[in-house]
Amino acid sequence: MKIKMRWFLPTTMVIALFAFSASVFIQPKVQAQDEQSRIIAPRGQGCCDLLSGQGQGVATAPDTFVVDAELKLSGEQFGGVFGARTLQIKSTTRLLAQNPPTANGTVNAITSHVWEVKGQSDEDGVCEPGEDCLVTLDRAALIPTTTPGLMDLRSVLAISDGQGRFAKACGKIDGTGGEGQINFAATPPTVWWSFTGGRLCKCS
Repeated sequence: MKIKMRWFLPTTMVIALFAFSASVFIQPKVQAQDEQSRIIAPRGQGCCDLLSGQGQGVATAPDTFVVDAELKLSGEQFGGVFGARTLQIKSTTRLLAQNPPTANGTVNAITSHVWEVKGQSDEDGVCEPGEDCLVTLDRAALIPTTTPGLMDLRSVLAISDGQGRFAKACGKIDGTGGEGQINFAATPPTVWWSFTGGRLCKCS
């Protein structure tokens, strides 16, 4: 089990990020600029699209999963900009920090997603100028199941950055309408996830 769960077991990460992230998740968006943080707030309810998605993929490194995903937008704020309500996405998830397992084996961690629109990015796992992409900062929990190596995945995602047509985007996926699993018994480990009820907003 220790070998199969390498993706969530690096211990050199800074665990203090987990406490720091609590302040991030209660704000619509925090973005570094000139070495200072500023809060960016949504302009209003009409400036947000409802967001849902699903994806599946595999581990490509001890701290990285790459997922082929599909995102669906409910409104015109971003759906109108792209001319489509469904976007094909390359999602790269990286482990930033983790706590030791709890008594029941649950692993709490900080992760980050880079969502790159296929055909509008180089899909290298980095959100860069000239691409249509989003970056999130997440609180994740891996919860053991009765199947060895299989863990339920629950996450709260805060959108922290965007480029291209996602510039000035903010929002949150709170996990209440989502589910997922990571199978550490597979070689390489596999992951799937789906969610509904996310909000993707245009920020001022």
